[in-house]
Amino acid sequence: MLGVYLSGLKSFISERFGADVWESSVPETLENQVQYGKPGSTFDFELFSILTPVAEQVDVPVSELLKMFGRYIFPRLLDFMPEAREQDMSFRSFMISVDRVVHKDVQRLYPDVRVPKIEFIQQANKLTMFYRSERKLCYLAEGLIIGAADFFQEQIELRHLMCMHHGADYCEIEIIIQ
Repeated sequence: MLGVYLSGLKSFISERFGADVWESSVPETLENQVQYGKPGSTFDFELFSILTPVAEQVDVPVSELLKMFGRYIFPRLLDFMPEAREQDMSFRSFMISVDRVVHKDVQRLYPDVRVPKIEFIQQANKLTMFYRSERKLCYLAEGLIIGAADFFQEQIELRHLMCMHHGADYCEIEIIIQ
């Protein structure tokens, strides 16, 4: 799955900003890993090693690139989650299942991967998500949420109420389902 993220990152940057941006942002040694999708690599280091120079070239903050990439990569990740395509699966039920189903499967396949801890409070028209992770990839999570909403054809609004990047112990993200 890590290879899916890295090869997806290459496609995302090349399609969105041009192959020249990709080529000028990725060291040759990393290009080989992206091309062959080596699992078990240090994904966070690679992700930021790529996105930081891309952000400088295209004048888009890394946080926004992470969100855009999360939205872009979500459909590719569905190949690893056939249950998401079930007739009775909804955006809400999918979101609630991420921590106990998706992250458990990822840990089974990649025992060394540090998945976030995600909890929800459910209300009639919203989910409040509590995201805890030493990796602090909450902006990527926002993009994945938007990608899930696209897939399930839900209109949502996100509000990032608390964030680890601003000193909080966890992120609190409100997902308003319209």
